[in-house]
Amino acid sequence: MLLNAQQLYFKNQQRYITALCDYYLQLAVLEQYIDTDPVFLNLSLVNTSFYY
Repeated sequence: MLLNAQQLYFKNQQRYITALCDYYLQLAVLEQYIDTDPVFLNLSLVNTSFYY
């Protein structure tokens, strides 16, 4: 039972890391086409009034 739980945990960790890697690779490709950083593109839309 514990072995099955560990196998499931490590498979999920591997899937998460693979998905994260794929996300950043696709983000890098996107950056080439739009010539800007899409992560910070809409930063001005974030409400930062609580910092004052």
